[in-house]
Amino acid sequence: LNHFQGSASMSSERKLLKRQRSRKRRMAARRKSKGAYIRTEWSIPSGKIVIVQKSISGRYGKRDGKRIREKPSEEKVRRWQDKRAEMQCLLLLEENFKPGDYWMRFSYPPRTFDKTSAEIRRDVTCFKRKLVRLYQKAGKEFKSIYVLGRGKRGSVHFHAVINGDIDSRLIEKAWQKTVGTEKCPCPSCNTTHLSDEGYWPDLAAYIVKNGLETFRSDDPILHARYGCTRNLRKPTKKTTVVVAGDWVEKPRAKAGYWVDYENMRAGISDIGFPFQSYCQVKIGIDLTKGDRKHLRKERKKANDNGRKRKGATRDGPEAEAASSNPAGEQRG
Repeated sequence: LNHFQGSASMSSERKLLKRQRSRKRRMAARRKSKGAYIRTEWSIPSGKIVIVQKSISGRYGKRDGKRIREKPSEEKVRRWQDKRAEMQCLLLLEENFKPGDYWMRFSYPPRTFDKTSAEIRRDVTCFKRKLVRLYQKAGKEFKSIYVLGRGKRGSVHFHAVINGDIDSRLIEKAWQKTVGTEKCPCPSCNTTHLSDEGYWPDLAAYIVKNGLETFRSDDPILHARYGCTRNLRKPTKKTTVVVAGDWVEKPRAKAGYWVDYENMRAGISDIGFPFQSYCQVKIGIDLTKGDRKHLRKERKKANDNGRKRKGATRDGPEAEAASSNPAGEQRG
């Protein structure tokens, strides 16, 4: 009996392997005949935004015959890398910060143009240590995305997005103690707040643009376009192969999202392959309060209120008739 059971299990395993092989062959044949493209999706745990990028690879699709293959220039490669940095910065902003957090500008005292990049980096690390202590005293976690740039005349400007769990005046005092001098003990600081929209692509582009002032120079302040603390939650990446001849020119958003068509990019690359990139933004979430649990509670409240209103409208005329005619007498 055991021998027959073992042979039956082996036959089932062989059948399963045959099915898998035949499925792979069918998929490969469909890719060759119909074509396929690669769909890459960057998402964050909170689900506020989803960035989708579609591209055709030479492994699955064909080049556009109208275009001649060109070797991409250094400027085009840098432009593509800058756009990629903007996307990564936007994902970090959406996941780790909320409306009302601080967008701050810190300036150096006047006549400090002779500061080297190493000295500026030392000032920033000292400033961050002071902020970590302040946040630890308040029982909070310090999070930040910052950028340093140098103007044409040599003046250094320092911008940072900081979580607003403590008073902004304490942050300004920490900076003034770090870089203040006898002649100028209180250099200027400017504090604004992130907008209530909860979607900040312009801010991400501005951060990357400021970092490019010194990133590609001979003496960069930061060795990246922008800097951030290590405790930020990172986005996740998912890549799938879609068997289809082409994608839709105007993509549709999935349920509960809307597509940002203004910042959508589409076209044909220098080597002749088409591409498309766009962002899906979640709707119906109170971003100041937070997460999906809050959204579920709001939905339950709305559903309960809707049911109560329907019951009131149904029972209202009957209740009024019963109150006006308590004995149930028939009216002429």
